[in-house]
Amino acid sequence: MSILNVASTRIRNVLKLPGLRLKADSSKCVSCGSCSRVCSMSLDVKMMVQNSEMDHPECIMCGECVSACGKGVIRRSFAGPDARSL
Repeated sequence: MSILNVASTRIRNVLKLPGLRLKADSSKCVSCGSCSRVCSMSLDVKMMVQNSEMDHPECIMCGECVSACGKGVIRRSFAGPDARSL
């Protein structure tokens, strides 16, 4: 299933279509690393939040990082490709 998620995300980004994306407010992040520890794809989510770059080609949008963040830094949003951060 994750291969299909990764492929569809790449196609969506190439065609510049709106879709489900992750957004983060880096000013709220306390760098606890909970988001990175629970990522099923072993992505460095904490670094993605700090860089305000939440679009990663290997992210399968499982939402584990959203659930793990106790500060509400990361959230899901339906947006176009240009709306990458808050």
